[in-house]
Parts: sequence; C-alpha cells; structure tokens
Amino acid sequence: GDYGPHGVELIHLQVPEVGIKGLKGLKVTGDPNVPFDKITFEVDEERCLNIPDEVQQSCNSIIQFHQNPQYVSYQEGLRLNFQLPDHCHGTENFPSSLTHCKAS
Repeated sequence: GDYGPHGVELIHLQVPEVGIKGLKGLKVTGDPNVPFDKITFEVDEERCLNIPDEVQQSCNSIIQFHQNPQYVSYQEGLRLNFQLPDHCHGTENFPSSLTHCKAS
C-alpha cells in the first residue's frame, strides 16, 4: 500500500491452512509505526466482518460500525462487497475492478 509520508509499504501475508484465525501481516518494509519484520495485523476471530456498502463509503462510518460490528461466519468461497471510502489518500491508482473480498 501507499501510505503518504511513509511511502509504499509491503506486507507478507502468513495464511493458516484452515480458516482465517491466525492470518498475519508481517511488515516487509517498515516505518516508524510498525518496523520491518514485525506483525502489523493479526486475525483473532473465526468470523468475518460484514460491513454494509453504505458504511464503507466513509472512514467515520467505518469507525462507528466498529462500536457494534456485524459478523458473518467464515466459509470457503465467501464473497463480501468491498469499496474504498471516499477521500482516501493515494487511491487514484487503485483498480476499480476490486469490488469484492473472497475467502479461499
């Protein structure tokens, strides 16, 4: 991803053999917030967040959603809608064809 003043950052995904719990993102390129070779995120839930399309339209509504999140059970092939919130930095090169998250 491109994170403004931090520049382009790369994350190595460590994917568990079954399910999503334990999926980790390990920093390949570091920054002052998360240094190289440190975990930047880890999935600690077997369920997936089910964020409605209208909530995904702004960062503020996503923050509010997390106060009372909705979940859906993980299952192979699960397909959830995805859209970038308005006014995100560095999204001009984001492919418009990426409209779903799919569990495999």
